[in-house]
This record gives sequence, C-alpha cells and structure tokens, in this order.
Amino acid sequence: YQRRVHGSKTFQEQHLNEFIPIKNDRKTHLYTLILHREGDAFEILIDRKLVKRGSLLHDFVPGVVPPKEIEDPNDVKPKDWVDEETIFDPDAIKPAEWDEDQPPEIPDVNAKKPANWDESTPAEIPDPQSRMPDDWDEEEDGLWEAPRIPNPACASRGCGPWTAPKIPNPLFRGKWLPPRIPNPAFRGKWSPKMIPNPNYHEDKHPVASLPALRSLGIELWTIQSEILFDNILLTNDATQAQDYAEATWRPKYEAELPHEPEIEEPTSELPAWVEWIVSNEIAFYITVVMVVLTIPVACFFLCGVTPPAMLDSEETNASSGETSASEAAGTDGEDDQEERTQKKVTVLPRKGRKSVRED
Repeated sequence: YQRRVHGSKTFQEQHLNEFIPIKNDRKTHLYTLILHREGDAFEILIDRKLVKRGSLLHDFVPGVVPPKEIEDPNDVKPKDWVDEETIFDPDAIKPAEWDEDQPPEIPDVNAKKPANWDESTPAEIPDPQSRMPDDWDEEEDGLWEAPRIPNPACASRGCGPWTAPKIPNPLFRGKWLPPRIPNPAFRGKWSPKMIPNPNYHEDKHPVASLPALRSLGIELWTIQSEILFDNILLTNDATQAQDYAEATWRPKYEAELPHEPEIEEPTSELPAWVEWIVSNEIAFYITVVMVVLTIPVACFFLCGVTPPAMLDSEETNASSGETSASEAAGTDGEDDQEERTQKKVTVLPRKGRKSVRED
C-alpha cells in the first residue's frame, strides 16, 4: 500500500515482506484484508480462510517507522581508498613444467578399432521417407536436401571414419595464475558515513494514522487474460462484509464446486440385541458355544425319532413307477385325526421316514 511520508507531501510504497500466492485455477475467489486498530495487526484471507497474519510495524519493507540514521548521500569514497583484501603475489613465477597449451583431453593411444567396424559405410543416410515440401521453391530456398537419419545397417556395428576415444590429459594444467596474498594496503570495506535521518518519526499506531480509505486501486503484473474483479467493498462493519460475501461470492463459489454424487451411509438392519452380541467379544463367544451345543440336541430329537406309519407317495412312485388307485382312494376313509397326522408328518425331514405298503 502507499503511505504519506511524515512531514512531506510525497507517498511511499510499503510492500509485504512475504509473497502470498494467488489462486490460479480460473475460478471465483474472495480476497479479504482486515486491519486491526488494536496491535496494528492485519489479516489476509482467501475464500474466508486465513493465509497470513502480521503487523504493520514489522512485516513491511521499508518499515513504517523509518531508521534514526541513514547513509550520507553526499559522502564519496576517497580515491586512495583500497578495499581489496587480497592481491596476486607479484613475486610468484610460473613453473617451467607448466604447459598452458596442453588440451584437457587427448586421443587414447591404447584404443583399437573394433574388428567389425565398417569405415566404407556412412553412419548417416538421407531419410528415404522424407519428401520435399510442396511450398519449397529451390530458386528462393535453395537446393532441398532430405534430413539425415542414423544408418539402419550400423545398428549392430560401427560405421564411418573411426577415431580413437578421448581420455583426460594427464599433462593438462590450465591457465597459470599467481597465488593471492593479503593486500598490505587494504583499509577495509568502505561505506558512507551515517547521518541523522531528517524524515525520522515514531509511529506507534500506523493503522490509526492511516487516512480514510475511500477508494481501492489494483495493480496487476500478469501475462494472463480474462482476470475480472467485482463486488469490492470497503467497510468498518465485519457483519456487513460477511453478509455481502455470502450474497455475492458464496453462490458463485458453490456453483463452481465439482458435483459428486452423495453416497448414503449403509444402515444396519440387525436388531439391537444382535448388534450388542456382535460388538461384545465375550457375549459373542458364549453365543457361538451355545449354538454349537444346540445343533446335536436338535438333530437327536428331530432326526432320530421314527414317526407314525405313513405312505410316502414320492418314494412309492420312485420305486414302483406308478400310483395305485386303491392307495389313492384309501385316504378317503381315514378320519380327520389321520389327515392331521399325515399333514404333520409331511413337513418332517426325509431322514427317518419309513415307507409302508399295504397289501
């Protein structure tokens, strides 16, 4: 932000000492700056979420309160001032064996050309699939040549002129420079002298000293397009700001959220006493033991007792392949008690039944 310099009519820009990245997803976002008179603090929110909290006194450059002393703008470094700590040794001499002309790499004299190396075959050939463009004009563009590609015949062996590989040169030393020694004329690093700052002042409450905010300017440095700002509000009422955001920003924000189908939580259809047994380890094991012991007892009473004599029409048909008319009619003379008995017997398991044949 810009702030009037104390005692003058000029303005000075105050920059936050930390970069706050903006959202770059081409969606609608809400940026909020809150200034607190108490403590001269500020808060920056993006989409109603706090991203930075700081102080106007300590988190801006240059500081809201200027330094008491500044460098004298009229002070000039003396011409005889030496601020170089080290210099090249003037008495140093390059060694006689130091050869600056030696290259950093030399051909390997021990290397030998592979036996299957074919120097008569070129390593690259013109691309046979390439064609001259239709808009190529040889009078203006010159003679067209197809681009060159690696020779497929050289995929498993070397082709073209053979040269020995390079290896580091053991005699390479590079350019010789004399060693550096402390500078006897060194006087230290020069800096302008300090003088009292004519613009120094104490501002213990910068928020209270700010002028009334009646307008807002936005300065953008960007190469992107289609960046829009709207619904700008300057207010001292926090409730008004929240209501305004809910009315202008919230509908756009929620409309741009990805709509995912809601997954209903599975509800348990088991009775409460069953869920209690399953969740209680001791009760669960006791129930399992009781069920296991109950099965043999039930089989003894239900499967081991021979029921009254009856006619099993299904087994009789399976053995004889036909139904006797006398057997079908024999049931007419039976009393109600026998019919109830037969109906009761038919629901018993097949195991334990006996087929009775009347002669």
